Amino acid sequence: MCELAGIESIGINGYSKGFGYSGKIGKDTDHAWNAVHIGNKWYLVDVTWDAGPMERRTFIKRYSTAWLFLDSRPFLYSHLPEQAEYQYYAPILTAADFMREAYIPGNFFQYGLALKTEDPEYNNLIDGGFTFDLVMRNANVSLSSTLRTPEQRNIEGAAWMERKGTAVTLDFDVPDTSEYEGYVFARFNNEEHPQEKVDIPAFEGDWLPRTEALFNTEDPKNRKITEKEFEYFKSSYYKVADNGCYYFAEDQFDTPRNNAVMKVHKLLGIPVDTLESVLNFNIRAASGYRGFGNGVLKYPYTFSTYNNVSNTQLVSPVTGTLKSGETETFIISSKNYASFAIIINGEWHRFTKNSKTGNFELSLTIPADIQTLEISGGTAKTATHWGLVQFNVIQ
Repeated sequence: MCELAGIESIGINGYSKGFGYSGKIGKDTDHAWNAVHIGNKWYLVDVTWDAGPMERRTFIKRYSTAWLFLDSRPFLYSHLPEQAEYQYYAPILTAADFMREAYIPGNFFQYGLALKTEDPEYNNLIDGGFTFDLVMRNANVSLSSTLRTPEQRNIEGAAWMERKGTAVTLDFDVPDTSEYEGYVFARFNNEEHPQEKVDIPAFEGDWLPRTEALFNTEDPKNRKITEKEFEYFKSSYYKVADNGCYYFAEDQFDTPRNNAVMKVHKLLGIPVDTLESVLNFNIRAASGYRGFGNGVLKYPYTFSTYNNVSNTQLVSPVTGTLKSGETETFIISSKNYASFAIIINGEWHRFTKNSKTGNFELSLTIPADIQTLEISGGTAKTATHWGLVQFNVIQ
């Protein structure tokens, strides 16, 4: 294709952190990509990975530009050429360097993110909390983090994020001596897209019947969608029985169908603001460390209303578990919300603003008759408060 377009192109063989990578590269190369010469500069391109991922044994078509014209150093977090000259980078990255570094996909850099520290590595042994820093160059980006099992089960209260302007500090810990995976997710605040996959029972037993009900009503005046929009939605997902899922059949150029799918998502309350993984690594307890304990929240649980803003930060207490009968001082710094409250059995406990620090503060004795405690916040434009942070309460 490049030859037909009059573009000089080079095929590059090498090693990758793609499907099946286990932290070590083999003797033989496992992947190939390209360098293209445009405007007196060489750019790196991976059209294979930008076409979509492999899930189990099935290729899933999903258009991306994460590896289109990515700079050479970011490309080296996921691709190592067999011939060093095709790194287009100095000093040369060794195979040991490549295997040591965490997997960082191209979309990490598209969101304007950068590592501030050498951590995390691909495999990390910790003897307590594990901390590293990121820099955000785009204020219109939301971040979140989580710890997962290798089977992709979330471990609540094992990850925490502190965000101050463009600086982001991420903390992870493990509950026991098992192996875990740390993840960072991102999205543009104004970005919306259909859910990319859904379990077969959920699609056939929930999504389709509820979508049909939006169209198939006795009174045509009560129809929320047209018959054509129903057909668009129904045909927009295809079934892969071996994976147990339906997948969204993406078509960037079919605007009517894409609009219909988004309309149905919003009518059914299906999230359209999901985040995508931009960094992941392995993490486990070092010898002598047993973890913070199963069934315990080390850090508070945060809702999207907290994660999706850039100038709100829980200052204290940064612990996931509170004890009934003890008095805690809750402190929040925020430019996004005008008021905060803790609502217990219908009673509002409101924060007051400290005139010296500008922080919102509340001292409260934790009641004995609750299992969770939630901080909510409201804006100046509405009296409605949204849940932001949640703690577990033990007796």
